[in-house]
Amino acid sequence: MTVNVEAKTAAKVDSDQPVALGEKRQAVRRARRGRNAAIAFGVIALVALAVWLVWFSPLLAVGQVTVKGDTTLAPSEVIAAAGVRLGTPLARVDDAEVAQRIQSLPRVGDVEVRRGFPRELVLVVNERVPVAVVTSEGSTLHTVDSSGAIIGRVTSAKTLPVITTTAAQGRAAALAVITTLPATLLHDVASVSAGSPDSVNLTLRKGTRVVWGDSSRPERKAQVLSALMHRPAAVYDVSAPDFPATRTS
Repeated sequence: MTVNVEAKTAAKVDSDQPVALGEKRQAVRRARRGRNAAIAFGVIALVALAVWLVWFSPLLAVGQVTVKGDTTLAPSEVIAAAGVRLGTPLARVDDAEVAQRIQSLPRVGDVEVRRGFPRELVLVVNERVPVAVVTSEGSTLHTVDSSGAIIGRVTSAKTLPVITTTAAQGRAAALAVITTLPATLLHDVASVSAGSPDSVNLTLRKGTRVVWGDSSRPERKAQVLSALMHRPAAVYDVSAPDFPATRTS
């Protein structure tokens, strides 16, 4: 009898083991699913918090606008042109749109928009550099940059050369020559004319005329002209710099 009872007991234990093992596995799976759900919820919550902080929170919003760079414009003018309201989240500031609005100011050339986290918007502005003066609307004088874009109105040319040609191709040819002249020579140029891209002429401040020709070989032409200017003449011709010429009238 003792043997039979022990055998029955052992058989019962053996039959209970698969049930207990299955329940344990189910518990492990439930615990794993719970952990995964908790992790997923935590990740979603962190992403939502990050989105709120960057896109909506006042903690990362524009609290100050700073203007830097080479500019003679008042910072208030640049800030007004930028049109960025204080309190706008930094991440929602459209750099290209802000730069375009600032570039509508006549003097402004390059604009860079930077974010000085947590609450500063930095506008780096560089003005166009005037290289010449053109006439428009009769006798009105305007400075232009190397691209020909008008910078602003002036009352006199001062030390800048005046482009007397009004045709677009002529002005482009004149600018191409002006922007390649060395500073020492450019200072002596009073005006530039161009009947065509191949016939650019300079008038020096002392009244001497220079036949420059086209815009090719500017360094060589400038070198030859500098040497010729030691000779008294009314006209210096460097259109063919390897065969320069001078004329007295």
